[in-house]
Amino acid sequence: MNKLDVKSEYFFNLLQRIKERPGMYLGKRSITRLHMLLDGYGMARMELGLEDV
Repeated sequence: MNKLDVKSEYFFNLLQRIKERPGMYLGKRSITRLHMLLDGYGMARMELGLEDV
């Protein structure tokens, strides 16, 4: 498994956890809140100098 696979695996595991318990991650089920969480996730990766997933 290469580094990209590991990073992608973490991202998809995160999405699965959000799907199972959206209220814990988003406060309530909301596509807007999911979009904002994913934007923040992407921005954090960019700030850390990591590749996009």
